Amino acid sequence: MRSIGCLFVLLLLTACEAFAPGITPDAGPHELRVVTWNIHHGAGLDERVDVERLGAELKALQPDFVLLQEVDVGCKRSDGIDIPKVLAQQLGMHAAFAQNIPFQGGSYGNAILSRYPIESQYNLHYRMLRDGEQRGLLTARVTTPAGPLGIGCTHIDYREDDRERLQNVAELLQLVRERGLIAVGGDFNDLPGSRVHDAACRELIDCWREANGDAAGASYPAKAPQKRIDWLLRAQRAGIEGWRCRSARVVPTAASDHRAVLFELARDVEPQ
Repeated sequence: MRSIGCLFVLLLLTACEAFAPGITPDAGPHELRVVTWNIHHGAGLDERVDVERLGAELKALQPDFVLLQEVDVGCKRSDGIDIPKVLAQQLGMHAAFAQNIPFQGGSYGNAILSRYPIESQYNLHYRMLRDGEQRGLLTARVTTPAGPLGIGCTHIDYREDDRERLQNVAELLQLVRERGLIAVGGDFNDLPGSRVHDAACRELIDCWREANGDAAGASYPAKAPQKRIDWLLRAQRAGIEGWRCRSARVVPTAASDHRAVLFELARDVEPQ
């Protein structure tokens, strides 16, 4: 009996080890559901701040990552709420937040929610060419069963002159290379076919276009969308081959002035 018990313990330890992080390269996620959403500090089309409403809509999408822009932490206009913390608790996710500007007694910036533990985060403040709002790119490195994975969230300038957006995209591409990000999403305040979009797509793949071709995909304004300015761009460099966007859809909402966009990424896995 003792030898049988020892054999059982050995088998159990071997099974646990096989599923430990980093042990088997194919143990990790082969599908990722990524949402990008400019949440307008939690204020909906009725101008009422309702973070629980945001959370309920996000929860229904069952995301692995949520990339949020126009996020308040401790600001007067959003009742002092720590929005990423509250959403993370509501969804059972981990949260990273970075301030781009101080605002109304609190902080305003971008946030990333992750189903996987966040091991580190980094926030790049873009070099701004003109006076105005400081913009940034938040990145998070998360721990998955297959090892670390990096993702980014950004919100860049809206003005008609695109020089600042072009500068921002150049810095974004550099950080994607340096930090090995799988994808960057957010509010790019520009349209497909623009100089900004063309510059980004020299190195990155537009996930909406990969899944849907030239279908509209407009996400702003939320009530009657006319512009596709909320993008997810994925990397295509060595080391993350096999990922592709298999579906993307705009999600109707009254919880913000933008609609959320849900992307489903899939990774090809070679048979063993």
